[in-house]
Amino acid sequence: MKLLIGAVSVSNPEYSMIHDEARKTFSTVVLNPYGRPLLQEEVEELWVDCDAVICGVEKITAEMLSRAPTSLKVLSKHGVGVDSIDLEAAKAARIAVCNTPGANAQAVAEATIGLMFAAMRNIPNAHHSVVSGRWKRPEGSLIRGKTLGVIGMGSIGKQVIAYSQGFGLNYLAYDPFFDAAFAAEHRVQNRSIEEILEQADIITLHLPCNEATYHLINHKTLAAMKRSAILINTARGDLIDEGDLYDALQQKIIAFAAIDVLAKEPTYESPLFGLENIIITPHLSGNTKETTIVMGMRALHNAVAIINGTDANRVV
Repeated sequence: MKLLIGAVSVSNPEYSMIHDEARKTFSTVVLNPYGRPLLQEEVEELWVDCDAVICGVEKITAEMLSRAPTSLKVLSKHGVGVDSIDLEAAKAARIAVCNTPGANAQAVAEATIGLMFAAMRNIPNAHHSVVSGRWKRPEGSLIRGKTLGVIGMGSIGKQVIAYSQGFGLNYLAYDPFFDAAFAAEHRVQNRSIEEILEQADIITLHLPCNEATYHLINHKTLAAMKRSAILINTARGDLIDEGDLYDALQQKIIAFAAIDVLAKEPTYESPLFGLENIIITPHLSGNTKETTIVMGMRALHNAVAIINGTDANRVV
């Protein structure tokens, strides 16, 4: 049997323990040779005769799946979001799709809090002012006393709230399946998205991207925020209309944004890059050594379970 590991981080030789575990089931294990997300034609070159693929952020389209090898049984996502895979086409092709929810929750929550501090104190611009010889000290704001609005109180949103309990924040949260017991324990008030946008000083997004949430952050919703608001997105790039965000930041409709995800990844050019009131990181929030190992092993075990005809932990 043959496995393609397309996920960039898992293909790194540093994670040979995952490769060795894979070879217990697969006679051939092909690693991503490019050190970046695979292009469509590269996926199709590498997945010939594959029984399984461990996917990263590379796009798996309906067109690709129409040409998929007949041996392919499972696309196992190294991560949570499966919006990069055409699920209907996979279903039609009788190819299972799995993911690893919860495995990266701690890492993403920690990165979210890191972005919150970096934005509140404008740390990246302070760094650049020193190394460029200007020694300009941007004025920041205290976190204590601010209101944090968490849109999406799933496993990641909950960990952001739990980890930040000592910061003196007030909490508002929205979730379609609001956990009242958790909220009571952590001083979280249940609010609508509209109320959070209007009332929060810091807004952090932790939602999947689907028809209901696509471009949730747009001209209208940005205009509803405080002019001093900070927007954080470590979830999905398509939650935000990037053109509308550019306008809002340029016109100071909101104060600052810190985003780890973009609509197109990787992105090498964007009007957002020219703004001083934004932090952009390369989808690194879940990218820690510990998380890579946990997610890699879970993605592998999901693939093996499908091939063996047993239930995987997370079949989408």
